[in-house]
Amino acid sequence: MKICQPGSLESLTLSSNVTFALAFLSSLVKGGGCPKLQSLEVAVNKDTAPVFYELLKSCDSLEILTVNHYDNIMLEPYHPLDFPPGACPNLGFFTGPIYFAQRIVRSRADG
Repeated sequence: MKICQPGSLESLTLSSNVTFALAFLSSLVKGGGCPKLQSLEVAVNKDTAPVFYELLKSCDSLEILTVNHYDNIMLEPYHPLDFPPGACPNLGFFTGPIYFAQRIVRSRADG
């Protein structure tokens, strides 16, 4: 059963259950991403981080991002080598760990 059209989502808050988050994020990526998504709150751990960054590549309209982290991701943060510097160009509000901010949040000097 199809619950929603991923491309039409504007706001999404995922459960803190990272197993569910991994499955849901994976299905969003496979469905073409979320180009209209404006607000996202998600739990990220070492297993969900790769698909989380993959989803962000399709979130051109994202304005608000809240990243809740779980497990020992702080000890082994995932850093995608192919994460584009122009991803999430409209992001204006970020809440989450610094190591995610360093990858996702761009300074005004960056362009």
